[in-house]
Amino acid sequence: MSKAIGHKKKKVLGILLGTVLVIVTVHSTVIQLLGDSIAKTQAKISEAQFKLRKSEFNVSKSKQIMANLQDLEKTISRQEQSVPRGDVYLWMLKSIDQFKVRNNIELNQIEPPKPAETNTLPPLPYSMMNFTLSGHGHYQDIGFFVDDFEQTFPYVRLRSLEIEPIAYTKSSAEEQDETLQFKASFVTPTK
Repeated sequence: MSKAIGHKKKKVLGILLGTVLVIVTVHSTVIQLLGDSIAKTQAKISEAQFKLRKSEFNVSKSKQIMANLQDLEKTISRQEQSVPRGDVYLWMLKSIDQFKVRNNIELNQIEPPKPAETNTLPPLPYSMMNFTLSGHGHYQDIGFFVDDFEQTFPYVRLRSLEIEPIAYTKSSAEEQDETLQFKASFVTPTK
């Protein structure tokens, strides 16, 4: 009987050991596969969360960009209101008149505008006109005139400015010793 009990114990022990071995094998393979699957799923979740945060950031930036774009369109629209239309020469005469008084210069000649070439990128939807004027005044007054004109009309650009002393007689030398003669060439867009 003790032999039978010993044999049964060995059988039970073998079954128990086999069951433990099967449980460990199943646990290690199934649980490890599930763990790998969970890790991959967590990585996908992290990646999706990152993409979501990035998309939310881009959406907020796009709203800001659209608001800036609308502000710029309003600014351009306001500035286009002062771009010369129609008779550019008449516009120039009226515009220059107010500046020569404010800046204490004398204008001798205002040439009619001529078409100007532009090599801007991107191409502008405006035609460009070049106008030249000449006159005389003190150095500072000429500088103030050019600055005032460009500040009032930011789209008008100075192409060239030539300054030289006025040829004068000895009797008027004391009066005109600081007076300079200038010739300025501006370019402006027109509609």
